[in-house]
Amino acid sequence: GWTHDYLHSLIDRAVFVAFLTSLYSVYRLNRGYYVYAALAGIIPAVCNCLMSFTRFAALLFPMFIVWAQRVRQAWLYWGLLALLAGTQALLVARLISGKWVG
Repeated sequence: GWTHDYLHSLIDRAVFVAFLTSLYSVYRLNRGYYVYAALAGIIPAVCNCLMSFTRFAALLFPMFIVWAQRVRQAWLYWGLLALLAGTQALLVARLISGKWVG
């Protein structure tokens, strides 16, 4: 089933895949940003088996710059907003029901 715990989180893996797919765009944006993003994103993932990677990804500001450039179309913005709001609602529901949410 779907799990979200310390070692087996689908959310951490999805954020890591999104990070990897945005690395090339970060490189095209600025090479200094690329070095920072690569080191700050890959080292925590390798050192602790993606445990709490979403916390480490919050520091990867070049990745967010690239994501902001990608969602300039209105339909993509609202689709992403709906996906993230649904994820937040799911995690709040798990918290209210007494299940661990991370």
